[in-house]
Amino acid sequence: MARRRRRTKCTTKRTGLRSQKQEMAEDLAVDDATWTSEEVSEGGAAASVIQAPDGLNAGEDLLTVMRAFLEDSSGERRGSWLSSEDSELPPHQRRSSAVDEPRIHVSSAEPSRPHGDPKIPQYAAGEDIENYLLRFERIARTWAWPECEWACRLVPLLTGKALEAYTAMDEERAHSYPDLKAALLTKFDVSPETYRQQFRSMAVPAGENPTETYHRLKGLYRRWIRPEQHTKEQIGEQIILEQLLRVFPADICTWVKEHEPTEG
Repeated sequence: MARRRRRTKCTTKRTGLRSQKQEMAEDLAVDDATWTSEEVSEGGAAASVIQAPDGLNAGEDLLTVMRAFLEDSSGERRGSWLSSEDSELPPHQRRSSAVDEPRIHVSSAEPSRPHGDPKIPQYAAGEDIENYLLRFERIARTWAWPECEWACRLVPLLTGKALEAYTAMDEERAHSYPDLKAALLTKFDVSPETYRQQFRSMAVPAGENPTETYHRLKGLYRRWIRPEQHTKEQIGEQIILEQLLRVFPADICTWVKEHEPTEG
């Protein structure tokens, strides 16, 4: 006779599954004003259904949240990578985690000038002193020499009569180029009358072409009339005075040249 085995009935201890589900649903709930959590039980299982706020697409909103999360996490990883890498470098070689803004460097260099000093020939006896000074001034401007240095650069180039004019100057005025230029022109008796006579001269230097003759006469006219220093009325008076000297007797012309009147 077979023995009957007595089966012991296993009793399962209740663990409060329903109350645990409610606590989990409450923990997963988001703001009650925008999100709601519903507990769905089917066959003893629970599920949480999250509803998106009205007027928004749940799929698009979820993608936006995930994208923002990925960007934040990537930024943190990049910052930690830079900090770990820079920690191995010296302090002056470490990079900043922030994006460096482009820097604009402003150059404070002075305007470029030709290298070295030009070789200016010395003044030769019989040369037009004003033409020589004109060439010197053009070279000085081209090489950007300060005007306060012009006198000391010109004096070593002077010879003969020009050097005598510099020696006769007052010591306090000898360093001023305008004063030195005026002393040289006075020494060589250069005046508007000198340029007037050269302008009216019919002689043409040998080998001078028409273009060179034009520029020479233009230069003589400007030195004679000096249009930058006179008005139209004053220029007209000079031309009229010149014509009077042609028609007046010799004694009157001598008086006019001695007194040099500026108007009739």
